[in-house]
Amino acid sequence: MLGSTSVIAQKNVSISFDLSPSDTTMEVGVFKFYLSSISLQFEDNSVYIEPNSYHLINKEDSSPQSLTLSNVPDKAISKITFTLGTDSMANVSGAMDGDLDPILGMYWAWNSGYINFKLEGKKGNQAFEFHIGGYNGEQATARTLSYSVSADDTIEIKIDPSKFLNQIDLSSTSSVKIPGNEAVGLTNYYPNMISVE
Repeated sequence: MLGSTSVIAQKNVSISFDLSPSDTTMEVGVFKFYLSSISLQFEDNSVYIEPNSYHLINKEDSSPQSLTLSNVPDKAISKITFTLGTDSMANVSGAMDGDLDPILGMYWAWNSGYINFKLEGKKGNQAFEFHIGGYNGEQATARTLSYSVSADDTIEIKIDPSKFLNQIDLSSTSSVKIPGNEAVGLTNYYPNMISVE
């Protein structure tokens, strides 16, 4: 007698992004970053991991800031985990197409790798420019973050650039554009600027 095979229903999950600054005195010229290694945990503790998970989120895109996860098991989602930035594999594998294409302005060079997070603009009369990258050893700036959610097929992520900027004394640090200790330190400000619904 042949055994039966159960088929798990699948769905698409939409992730939308609100990148608006809450501080109206802040002028954002450039705000873009990589989101990678996305995984979803369900209420039964099983996990979905998105394959080839590299997305460039860009505030200046004319299309809505959103992405779709395909072939996700049709279950209630309890947690989302993602990396803000790119992993070391993306930096050394040479797979530079799609959202990883250097033409998109988020790649320094083979020895420095990708810019994980780019924010440029002005607050009052103070210009700022933060290009946060680095993947090697103690210079790694990709950060993996997890958030509890209660969702079926839509997740909304608010990433507020003013909450990042408000943690920085612009009078002493208004520009970081190379890998190093300053860039690594700035990644500690990521969690406070992100909320998930």
